Amino acid sequence: MPELYSYAKNNRISVNKVFETENLADLFYLPLSQVGFLQFQELQQIRESSQLSDQKNIWVYEWGSRIFASTKVYRRLVGHHIVHVFYRWLWKYQCQPKHKVFFGF
Repeated sequence: MPELYSYAKNNRISVNKVFETENLADLFYLPLSQVGFLQFQELQQIRESSQLSDQKNIWVYEWGSRIFASTKVYRRLVGHHIVHVFYRWLWKYQCQPKHKVFFGF
């Protein structure tokens, strides 16, 4: 809700404070633009249909673990590629890398 955010009186307010505020309009400079007002209404709906819990937040990576692993991040960014068997053989061959590239081993 970037348009609504531009009208916020406190741009560092917590979600908890937003939910505790009785009059949501008190958090924004008025009047709002049309887009800002639509986003305001959407925020009201989210607030009315959601409940906060007292549980602490736990950050978890996309792979479902709380532990960072650079290999898993790399796999997420690059993805999985099917590699021809020739290239696997080529890079396992015991010679200098420059020879592998220039002589086609």
